[in-house]
Amino acid sequence: MMIGAKMLKILLLSLLTIVLDLGVASAQTNAKEKSSTKETNVSLDEVIMLQKKISSSKYLAVDFEQERKIKGRPRVSKKSGRATFSRPNSFRWSTTEPKSIANMWIFNGQQLFDYQVTTNEAVKYEITGSKAKEIQSIVRMVLDIESLLKRYTFENAVRTDDLIKIKLLSDGKDSVEYVNLLLDEKNEFISDLEILFRGGNQLKTLFSNPDRSDVPVSAFLPPKGVKITEGGI
Repeated sequence: MMIGAKMLKILLLSLLTIVLDLGVASAQTNAKEKSSTKETNVSLDEVIMLQKKISSSKYLAVDFEQERKIKGRPRVSKKSGRATFSRPNSFRWSTTEPKSIANMWIFNGQQLFDYQVTTNEAVKYEITGSKAKEIQSIVRMVLDIESLLKRYTFENAVRTDDLIKIKLLSDGKDSVEYVNLLLDEKNEFISDLEILFRGGNQLKTLFSNPDRSDVPVSAFLPPKGVKITEGGI
């Protein structure tokens, strides 16, 4: 089985989306409750200073819910699961619902595993060179917002009490048009994310229950007993 450049790019965009939005009901409720509060502008320097306060964690695990809307189609695609990250370059993205497509993408810095839960099988890809650096950048974006600011252009930021809405624009080199983030300053994590793609497609991911406890190395390998085959990239 081969994983081509197009598939890898889709995976990277999906992972980027799923790991940046860290809040479900609490963030949405706070936004509604504080909608009447006065808004103030926040500079890029202030955003970077806030980022430094929240980028000290080596580990991060979150529950996620993801919605994908395709322009012209009434049906909304939904997924949910758990995502785990470890500095400098490891992650596990586990989709648990719907059960029919339950799977895990696991990366340990050198190997990428596509684990299919229903068949208990995994395809292993040896990742080197520029592809490895690109996948490793996902972890840096999750645990270090400044990496995201380097990838996209800062447009503006507005504070409403403890919530800061940040808008980032694409440089036109990929399919993303803009990214909206909601930074929860009090709890020190990003609490909402919206990505609009060129052409009108939309991707939104909601997370809850952030946990920064230590994660064992074994978390970034397929479960024991899984049948593993080699894949090309």
